[in-house]
Amino acid sequence: MLHAAAPLLLDAEVTLPGLRGGDPLRVALEAYPGHAARAVLGRRSYKSDDPAKQTAEREAARGDTLDAALCLMQAAWACLRRHRGYGLPDAIDLIEGWTVSLPQP
Repeated sequence: MLHAAAPLLLDAEVTLPGLRGGDPLRVALEAYPGHAARAVLGRRSYKSDDPAKQTAEREAARGDTLDAALCLMQAAWACLRRHRGYGLPDAIDLIEGWTVSLPQP
């Protein structure tokens, strides 16, 4: 998804912390709701893009609303650390970037 969004983010001239300066009032961060969900759900199945694997149990454990709430939580976590680089590591791979709230290596 980032490959599709990257040109749009560049055109919007937002700040991409650790990667690219831009409008300091508009900051774009990458969140990964699956990481936060697994912290709560453990090994329980979270979701699958394969329609054949989309079971009622997975539907109960996920949903786009849940993904949005988890991303919002990760963005809030990062915003609380905005004066310390949004909680991102000091060195960010310029090709891979970094996802907020993931443990640093």
